[in-house]
Amino acid sequence: MIQKIEEYYPLRKQEVSWEESDGQIVLLYLFKGEFFTLSPNVGAVWKFSDGKRSISEIISKMGEILEGEQNIVKEVFSSLDYLAENDLIELFPLPLE
Repeated sequence: MIQKIEEYYPLRKQEVSWEESDGQIVLLYLFKGEFFTLSPNVGAVWKFSDGKRSISEIISKMGEILEGEQNIVKEVFSSLDYLAENDLIELFPLPLE
């Protein structure tokens, strides 16, 4: 059976250090020598990417944060794309414990 992408569990890479200051999240990828300053929405998706929440659950949480916003699903997938393209998260088919 093919698993829907919404059923995957994103996990922040352990090699990436992060800090939150004044509502802004800054990441440092030590092995690559790169740092990233995340927008508030990407930062929220980053924080929810704990390997225990599915993408569907993250969409639901973001819906609570972005109450009344249009395109929440698009925003979450855009955020996940950004994080994955920069090798900052991994996706797993089952939740991690």
